[in-house]
Amino acid sequence: MTPFQSFMCGAGGAALITSVMTVIRWAIERRAAKKDKNSMNIDQRIEKIESDVKELREGDMRALIAGVRSLLYSEIKDRAKTALAAGEVTAEELEDISRKHELYHGPLSGNGYLDTLMDKLRALPVREQRGD
Repeated sequence: MTPFQSFMCGAGGAALITSVMTVIRWAIERRAAKKDKNSMNIDQRIEKIESDVKELREGDMRALIAGVRSLLYSEIKDRAKTALAAGEVTAEELEDISRKHELYHGPLSGNGYLDTLMDKLRALPVREQRGD
């Protein structure tokens, strides 16, 4: 047996194999640590985004809802008064105004003033198209 073969079969071979295994283990652990660090950063980012969205929902959403409610109120009132002044309403106008009133009164928690106006609007004659 040559000296190299003796070395490889003995303690030197075992040391070489152990060293290679140690390097491989170190590389695997390093990769896992990087992955953990990245996933922790992603988790932190997700947490921050969720926090920002929650703040948006709680603060700005109330303002947005109030603004949309106000816009719908004005739109419904103006369109209904125009139809009342004309003494008639088209089917399309009635459908549009009714849909907006449902949104205003339901999910946006609008008050009941427009209910009276809507009752008057529904009592008008309905035309297919308004005569120009």
